[in-house]
Amino acid sequence: MIWITRPETERDDDLRVLLAGQGYKTHHTPLLERRFLSVDLSSFVEIDGLVVTSRNGVLGALKSGVPDAWFDLPLFAVGDATGRFAKEVGFQKVLVPPEAGGAERLVAFIGQHSLDQQSELPPRFLHLRGAEVAVDFKALLEEIGLLSFEAITYQMEGVEALDDQTIDLIRSKQLDQVVLMSPRTAKVYGALMRRADLLADVAGMRHYCLSGAVAKALVLDGARSITVAAEPTVAALFECIVSQPA
Repeated sequence: MIWITRPETERDDDLRVLLAGQGYKTHHTPLLERRFLSVDLSSFVEIDGLVVTSRNGVLGALKSGVPDAWFDLPLFAVGDATGRFAKEVGFQKVLVPPEAGGAERLVAFIGQHSLDQQSELPPRFLHLRGAEVAVDFKALLEEIGLLSFEAITYQMEGVEALDDQTIDLIRSKQLDQVVLMSPRTAKVYGALMRRADLLADVAGMRHYCLSGAVAKALVLDGARSITVAAEPTVAALFECIVSQPA
């Protein structure tokens, strides 16, 4: 059984659907809890485009109140799932890189699109993001000559302890695989395993990490199987899982 550790809002994401389609059984216990933050988005005037790297960034903006004019701005989404969600909630000009590849691919795509536009001034982008990010989008966008601002619309907090069902599944070895999709999740996972005295129980589990940054954040003594997806995408992570021998 595969343990899906993503937050509750992303429980029915593409990975879970893909795994179910291949006959995999999954167990969902999130290791991070989401808390929306109140942001005065009206203070960001004269924005030319939006950047979103998760559905939570979009949800947080909606909770704070998105100015009506923003729904007609170009919105650059890191991947198909985030882009689809943005369209579903009313954004009219959602743009997604034609090839998946994470932060660097998205920044290059934004830069290419912006260079095609006729403007005397550099475009100004607003990144709707969480309190912690793995990549500094503001710095990357400014490196290619674009103006960038940030609005922190939500915060993810690690859970204090595991639920009894998950602990029982680990100790009975029914949970033998775990998916970790952010550095913060990996850190919380390792801390919880130590706190619950489960290090010996999870040492033989297969740990699938979305990226090298996630694997680096996984401090787990004795872990024998840590596999990193070829690209930081759900599709690549899925291929990583199904390619492993049963």
